[in-house]
Amino acid sequence: MRERDRVIKEGSALPVELAQRLRHDLGRYIQFHRRWLSPDASATERWAAIDDDLSRTHRGPEGTLSAAQVWEPFRQILTGERPMMSGLQMDWRSNPRVADLVQVMEELCAWSLVCLPDLGSLEQLDIGEAGVARVSSLCNALQDEARAAGESIDG
Repeated sequence: MRERDRVIKEGSALPVELAQRLRHDLGRYIQFHRRWLSPDASATERWAAIDDDLSRTHRGPEGTLSAAQVWEPFRQILTGERPMMSGLQMDWRSNPRVADLVQVMEELCAWSLVCLPDLGSLEQLDIGEAGVARVSSLCNALQDEARAAGESIDG
């Protein structure tokens, strides 16, 4: 069986390259400012950190992208709406972590549209913080899973 054929089996790990990009571009930066907060940070500081992390997740020469904008190309690849650069195209949601990530990001994007403009209650802040922590954790787990499986798009 060719390596490429193993990659596309139902429930398989993501290719290493994709998992690494996902972890770096989204998982790392979706809680970049929040992770530097002190444990006794005020609600104002916590709201500012999560707003910055979700509204300005990626900064580069081309400008600033929100978490939703960083997520969208990954979502399209993970749900099979568009192929990866290698041409491989499939719906990866049979992998439980991918399915969970898609759901959590959908909920977090909806949460940010409602809560970030008006800076809601502490309960809402806790929900948002839990969401970004979950996304980061899932991205790390998907990278670890991909490395352990050794799947590659170059197979």
